[in-house]
Amino acid sequence: MANVKATDLVIIRDMLKGKGDEDMNALASALKPEVFQILKTCLSLNWIPIEVEAEILQEASKLFFPNDPRPLFKLGYTVAGKQFTGVYKFFLRIPSVGFIIKNVSTTFNTMNDKGTCRVDGLTSNGGTFVISGLPEQTAVQREYICGVISCVLELTGVKNVKVVKVENDPNEWKWKISWE
Repeated sequence: MANVKATDLVIIRDMLKGKGDEDMNALASALKPEVFQILKTCLSLNWIPIEVEAEILQEASKLFFPNDPRPLFKLGYTVAGKQFTGVYKFFLRIPSVGFIIKNVSTTFNTMNDKGTCRVDGLTSNGGTFVISGLPEQTAVQREYICGVISCVLELTGVKNVKVVKVENDPNEWKWKISWE
């Protein structure tokens, strides 16, 4: 079983607190009690089973973005934007986009206890983001990652970011990325 750090869940919990008790109660009723307990008590450094994260992402995305055609994408985009605020947002504009993308594997390996990450075919306006060795990654997380990638790349200053999932091999999940 794969695990992920609870960093994104802590941000989602903070977003919920900002919306009030009604939304927190709505999420509590949508999640299994043990999953909601994890959301309420997790710390950023805690390891969370990937299936638990997927359940929370799914329900939180519907709560925050009920009318959005891609609520998981929107949640990933929003959470990534909250991770990179202040000085971090400024620093994303200093190195090249290629540098940021090449170093994403370090972040992935810090946040996941299984699987490896790489970027194939990197050019000045695109590449393929690949996660291998993580067949248990759910469709929920793969859509969420689209939003995260889009936000991080936009924070570097590039325009017209497009992220397309290539889902034909569960041993190597891929996202084709392009930008201007």
